[in-house]
Amino acid sequence: MMCMEWIGMKMIAMNQVEMSFKNVEKALKDNGLYEAYDDMVLIKQALIERDRKIYGLQQHNKNLEDKLGRIGGYHYGNPKQ
Repeated sequence: MMCMEWIGMKMIAMNQVEMSFKNVEKALKDNGLYEAYDDMVLIKQALIERDRKIYGLQQHNKNLEDKLGRIGGYHYGNPKQ
């Protein structure tokens, strides 16, 4: 249950960040600050790419743990005896 609450909180936070980015981007465009707008777009793309890499690494770690469990009976934090 606690995990689901954390995931929900993370989704709310991510939505708030997304809305903040959109508001800042709109304000920059509306005021003719196109160079700053371009920088914001690059920052946003970098954050998306970072999240993709983190997710990929988490999946890779999970796959390795699953493989170790299959071949050696290892379970992260709780080795089989």
